[in-house]
Amino acid sequence: MNRLLATAVAASLLLSSSFSVFALETNKISPEAQSITRESVKKPHRKFYRCNVEKWVEQGIITQEQADKWKMFNKKYEEKIKQEKDKIRKMTKEERRAYFEQKKLEKRNYFDELVKEKIITQEQADKIKEKILESHKNKVKR
Repeated sequence: MNRLLATAVAASLLLSSSFSVFALETNKISPEAQSITRESVKKPHRKFYRCNVEKWVEQGIITQEQADKWKMFNKKYEEKIKQEKDKIRKMTKEERRAYFEQKKLEKRNYFDELVKEKIITQEQADKIKEKILESHKNKVKR
C-alpha cells in the first residue's frame, strides 16, 4: 500500500512539473509580438467636426480662404468644448442631468454653426454632408 501511494505521489509530481514547463514554454512572446501594443494598433479617434477641409478644397467645394477660416473655427470650437467639459465636471449629478436635458432641446449642429458664422454657405454645407454620408455608406458596404 505504501509503495502504491509513493508511486502515485511521484507520478503526480512528475506530471505537474512537466505541465508547468509546457506552460512556461508556450507563454513566451516573440520580440515582434512584444513590440505591438494596444496603442500602436488602435486607430486615432476622429471627431466629426475635424473634417479634412483640404479635401473639400481639392474637390472645389470650398475655397482655400474658407478652409483657413474653418481651421480657425475648429480651434475655437475645441476650446469651447474643453471649457464645457470642465464646467460639467464641477457640477453635481442633479445639475448635470438638468444641463443635459436643456442641451437636448437646443440641438445645435456643427455645420449650422459654420453657416451662421458665414464661413461656408448652406449649399456648401449640404454638399459636404452629402459627401460624408456617401463615404460612410461606402465603408459599410465593404
